[in-house]
Amino acid sequence: MELYDLGIAEAHRLLKNREITSMELTRAVLGRIAVTERRIDAFLTVTPEEALAQAAAAGWDPSDASSLATATGLRCRHP
Repeated sequence: MELYDLGIAEAHRLLKNREITSMELTRAVLGRIAVTERRIDAFLTVTPEEALAQAAAAGWDPSDASSLATATGLRCRHP
């Protein structure tokens, strides 16, 4: 399974267990968007720089697993 195919619960588990990083997950999703967006046309705007900056800032304290919210890194904007 590719990182971009992960559901929220599985992505959370992998992040929490430090099996993947926020940057890896974000890069995988951005890569998938780059490959499929022209055909799917699902996004009004894609901001890779902002997404990567937020992934980098989504650090958490590994000694406190509760500090990583299930939806950390998931972003949705409404007009």
